[in-house]
Amino acid sequence: MSLLNITRAREKVPELRVDVRLVRAAQVHAEDMAAGAFSGHRGSDGSLPADRADCVNYPWLFVAENSSAGFATAPSAFAAWMASPTHRANSLQPEAEHVGVGYAENDDTEDRA
Repeated sequence: MSLLNITRAREKVPELRVDVRLVRAAQVHAEDMAAGAFSGHRGSDGSLPADRADCVNYPWLFVAENSSAGFATAPSAFAAWMASPTHRANSLQPEAEHVGVGYAENDDTEDRA
């Protein structure tokens, strides 16, 4: 979260505020990815980012999502996002106001999401 807002400040984009509803949605998706040993925007139930925002009653105008799995640290995942034009654009979307971050590990597979 701090890496994201530091980068947004450097790019003259407004800071994001944490929204607990989005944190819940992100955490559920992270746990789903870790348990299923996959990474992506579609959940194991077929849900997409907007579906997950709807499930937590977040009133959205647009939804953007960066997801990853397998990185050892948050800074390494964030660096990969910043190297990807699509993920970088999501991270720096000036209209965005809120963010939710989730993290999960699967001890059986050593997957992190």
